[in-house]
Amino acid sequence: MQQAIRLLQMTSLEFLQQLQTAAHDNPFLETPDTDQDSPDETPSAVATEDRSLTSGQEGDAIDTRLVHGSEQPASDAEAIAANVPDNPSDPYDARCPSNAQPREGESDDGCDRIGCTPDLREHLLVQVCGCHLDARERFLAEMVIETLDDDGYLRHPVEATIASIGGAEMPDEMELEAAIKLVQEFDPPGIAARNLGECLRLQLLAMPCDEPGHAMALVLVRDSLPALALRDFYRLALKHDTTPVEIHRALSLIRRMDPHPGHRYSQAAPAYVLPDVMVVEANGGLTALVNPALLPKLRLNEGYVSLLRRSRDGSHPAMQQQLQEARWLLRNAAQRFSTIQRVADAILRRQRAFFTYGDVALRPLALREVADEIGLHESTVSRATANKTMATARGLVPFKHFFSRELATDTGGICSATSVRALMRELLDEECPQHPLSDVVLAERLSVQGICVARRTVAKYRNQMKVPPAELRRRA
Repeated sequence: MQQAIRLLQMTSLEFLQQLQTAAHDNPFLETPDTDQDSPDETPSAVATEDRSLTSGQEGDAIDTRLVHGSEQPASDAEAIAANVPDNPSDPYDARCPSNAQPREGESDDGCDRIGCTPDLREHLLVQVCGCHLDARERFLAEMVIETLDDDGYLRHPVEATIASIGGAEMPDEMELEAAIKLVQEFDPPGIAARNLGECLRLQLLAMPCDEPGHAMALVLVRDSLPALALRDFYRLALKHDTTPVEIHRALSLIRRMDPHPGHRYSQAAPAYVLPDVMVVEANGGLTALVNPALLPKLRLNEGYVSLLRRSRDGSHPAMQQQLQEARWLLRNAAQRFSTIQRVADAILRRQRAFFTYGDVALRPLALREVADEIGLHESTVSRATANKTMATARGLVPFKHFFSRELATDTGGICSATSVRALMRELLDEECPQHPLSDVVLAERLSVQGICVARRTVAKYRNQMKVPPAELRRRA
């Protein structure tokens, strides 16, 4: 029962990993296409299988491509050789992939380098190579680069980085400041800044001085960045003895800056999501189908089961336990997909309008309603909807998205909180940038459509949608 509960609330990728681990550890599990000789056909095979039963190590040869769906490298040596630089003694050889030359006897296929975009540190280290620096200056510049975070900021002390490698003389304040100034001159502008104001200032200094609002923009990012975020342009104009028009012009220039200059070189690992259910059109309607790619690709190894039964009347407690665990796993895996299928069918019946009209047509739905309909406990339905996704014509939708509390309307009907947020999104998308809609106005617009929500409720939904208040959405 504990295993059934654990499998039910796993994500699809976690479930596949669990199957792979079980196939590796349990000799009584095999993949359907495993080509093994029957114990009755070859005496040598019987001896091999008997030793495997004793050691419990069968299953190491499970083809992991069944789970991952990708080919493995031809050999570990080839994979390693592909990443070894031509000159191992040069630490910068591997950091300059765009300048790498093909080895003797190899063709220079440009397709091999597609997608090999250098990360931020590699990009900066290449620029260090182009500077005329002595060994000490080069070392300090590299330490500054190694201290940068993914945003490109220097938020941590460089001395800590130097101390972590050991055996290096700590720099004085002038040496360190010179190294920081050097890296700040590299591309992209704004790199190695200690804070947002310095980052914006470095980018402004890299621009032509004749840009409209350039001088005032430098003053604002240096002295009035918090006030600028509040968009109190008239107070800023009084403080700096200028006009609101000049403040607007400087703000337009600041908006062109990048507050995270390192992000363009960040290579975040892609997040893969396998949908648990796919909604397809069939027989003139919609049908929910469990993703066939996630169905268990395991079965009992009947040869091992038969061998265990004949061996000493099956009196091997450890082997008997593994056989029972294999049967439990297969039964619970089948139960997992049966439960997910029943929950998906119930969602499809109750939220059919969503697949035609989108979020505005989502009706209020509680876990209890689905549980009562399919005859399961509410906690079981909660586990079946946790971390599960449904592939629809409107994209990949989490199961939890279909469950929303109800709100009353003027006509005595009900609507879901999700549909209210969808209506708010439509209103916000149509608002005038110079005169954005306040929470009070949004509540009034919703009441015109028959939806009664308080201003604080509108503010809560707006925050859930990650939309800033009206004063921060106003454009010049």
